Amino acid sequence: MVSSSMQLSDSLGQTLGTGFGGDAMALARWMHWGRSCGIGITFVISVAICVMAMLTSPRLSSAVQDF
Repeated sequence: MVSSSMQLSDSLGQTLGTGFGGDAMALARWMHWGRSCGIGITFVISVAICVMAMLTSPRLSSAVQDF
């Protein structure tokens, strides 16, 4: 059960990350901002997702200790 959840989250994370990155690159090209701006937007999206994950992860520490 746990391994299937991990596999799903891994696949979903890669798919969504690729999609959001492609959208950022397409937006930068459409707005004529250049490739470096599109890459910057992609990095900002990934940092925002990492910060959101770190903010929600403290509630997992008690569940891990109980396991």
